[in-house]
Amino acid sequence: MRIESANDQTERVAPAHGAGRDDPPRTDTGSNRTARTAVANAAARARPIDDETMNHARKRSRRASSPAWCEDHYGLQLARGSSHIASTLTPATRASAIAEVIEEFETLFGLDDLPSFLQALAQRLENRGAHEASAEVAEILRRAMRKR
Repeated sequence: MRIESANDQTERVAPAHGAGRDDPPRTDTGSNRTARTAVANAAARARPIDDETMNHARKRSRRASSPAWCEDHYGLQLARGSSHIASTLTPATRASAIAEVIEEFETLFGLDDLPSFLQALAQRLENRGAHEASAEVAEILRRAMRKR
């Protein structure tokens, strides 16, 4: 059995198990197969934007605005932020802590999901019994939504 290599020179190799001597030569160029696979994978990834793709994007944005989605994706930031804010003793330190939590979220994730994050944060603070802090975060959310 003969196999062509990548540089078009013919090499002699032992026949595969169960292959007879009368089998036709097999061309097996590793680099060509790799290139074909890479091209096929790239073509599969580069789908044109159609209605289905657009619907998927809309569903994603709806998920991002839901409190459950926010809890799943930003749980650590919500836990740290609500703990930090709830532990403050004065209104001035509470305002500073809220500003720090918002700045950290913006730095890590941007502004796209900030409204849903603030909504979930206010709910977490309410669940902790930090009613004043929850009201302050909710007010920040209301002001931010008015500006949009």
